[in-house]
Amino acid sequence: MTAATDLSATERRFTCSDQEYIEQFNLRSLLTDALAIASQAPGKMRPLECLATYFTVVSTDVAASVCHRSFAHVNSTPATRRAFIALFRRSFLEGEAGSSESGLAIACLSAEEVHQLCGLLCADFPFSLVRNAARITANTDSSDGRASSDGGSITQQPLRQFAHKLFVLFLFSEFLNASALAFRALDVDARGRVSRRRFHRRLLGVLDAQRQAQHQAGAREASAVASAAAAAGALFSCPPRQALDDTLLLPSSSPSSSRAPSRASTSDGGDEAEEDKEEEVMFNAFCVRLFAHPLVARALEQQL
Repeated sequence: MTAATDLSATERRFTCSDQEYIEQFNLRSLLTDALAIASQAPGKMRPLECLATYFTVVSTDVAASVCHRSFAHVNSTPATRRAFIALFRRSFLEGEAGSSESGLAIACLSAEEVHQLCGLLCADFPFSLVRNAARITANTDSSDGRASSDGGSITQQPLRQFAHKLFVLFLFSEFLNASALAFRALDVDARGRVSRRRFHRRLLGVLDAQRQAQHQAGAREASAVASAAAAAGALFSCPPRQALDDTLLLPSSSPSSSRAPSRASTSDGGDEAEEDKEEEVMFNAFCVRLFAHPLVARALEQQL
């Protein structure tokens, strides 16, 4: 991170309102968690001492602060999700001093084995997340998401690759769920394929809704509404807009997509006959391309 970026972040911290500051740094969730832990502290430990210890750990080693916590806590905010990702990398992917990665990082593991690793850090980490990450890559043999030639599935994958899919699915889980719903709404004929441009516009609608929710969360007069929206799962992390544009609007490498995409209307009520001539996409292929985008990988690396 450059000095200019640091300065910009510092300026935003000192110029935002108190409500914006609370929402930006997830203080509401941190304070709730800290008070819950302080209320359960051993009798000899004073509440203020417990709070001081809690915030010292969070400020110095946020990854360690989510170790052996419940999935409800690990999943509660984008910050705690990134902390779990950092903890998993430190525990299983990074090598000893002088080595870029561990031997386990290149080992081929099944979904059940990866779930066991997650369970060592978070006992009730759901298997469904690991299973869905495996499914995203199971039926593809290339970056364009085509089905494997034998129709089978890959039962084991290198942990480094498997973990990346799991990390993206975990961090952006609400967005990907909304994407799946948008895809199904467009796939009225149940063909498993939809127009890239129409799907892209639906996803931009998801991004716009999220920006509006975040704006409400930052408004002091809308704090009660924002709290209810957060409790309902309306506030979540989204992948960068550029990653969506590149994934759905740029031509793929398949021969059938060599033609330039036609100009389409900017609304779902546009010329559907013209859009039907455009290149289509399957949901699994969309996920494979999106997960491989460098901006998505950079989002996982975002500073905690």
